[in-house]
Amino acid sequence: MLKAVTYSFVALSLSNQAWALDPNKIPFIDSSAKIDGVLEADIWQRALEIDINNITWPYENQSSPVQTKAYVYENGQSLFIAFDAKDPDPELIRAFYRDRDRAWEDDLVGIKIDSFNNAQSAYQFFINPLGVQQDSIENELTKSENGSWNGIWDSVGKINKDGYVVEVEIPLRVLNFNDSLESKTMALEFLRFYPRNERLRISSMQLRHANSCWICQMPKYQGFAKAKQGSNFAVIPTLVTNRRESRDIDDGIAEPWQADNNVEPV
Repeated sequence: MLKAVTYSFVALSLSNQAWALDPNKIPFIDSSAKIDGVLEADIWQRALEIDINNITWPYENQSSPVQTKAYVYENGQSLFIAFDAKDPDPELIRAFYRDRDRAWEDDLVGIKIDSFNNAQSAYQFFINPLGVQQDSIENELTKSENGSWNGIWDSVGKINKDGYVVEVEIPLRVLNFNDSLESKTMALEFLRFYPRNERLRISSMQLRHANSCWICQMPKYQGFAKAKQGSNFAVIPTLVTNRRESRDIDDGIAEPWQADNNVEPV
């Protein structure tokens, strides 16, 4: 009985703490989350919780059929995000180990960052349930994306019985922003792509299709007081290996899923 009362008190305290967070401010926590695809309550409970529950494509602002939450904070050096993506049928999750920037048709979660808050461009970071990374820079003026841009960031994803979890660390030095400001404002959108009988774009925000500028509609968040621009120079130890595999395609068994060539906006 004592244990039950103690647990209820702790849960209430955590709930009150989360409720007290400013929904428009990214909290500063002087600690680094372990990026392993497993949510650690002791740090993520102090992060800002964001619901990703709004279908923005192909429909306009309809309720999502699946539950997704993002937890976000920064420590002055990096932006940390954890995605808890629930799925009623985890066996239908589309996730394959692929080369970087080749998993756009899988299940995905991610974030778009307009780091200058000028509605002209946004960094895009997307991750499939196995941790495979996709990144690019979206240009609002030309309505194009630069997929050749590759930032240096960390992500791990794990599928579980309830769906999947992805944890992300994005070093702030990979972003361009005005570091002369004490408190910085960035526009952020948190996203999930849910491909089943149709591919749903699920967002943390409302999106008006009549407004062609999607970056303009992204919510603004404040924080990053200790963030500084990096030198954009990094030495990366790399090990390259090669493995060749083949399979018999004459046995009449089709691929488990075949991507089409339709590309929806991100």
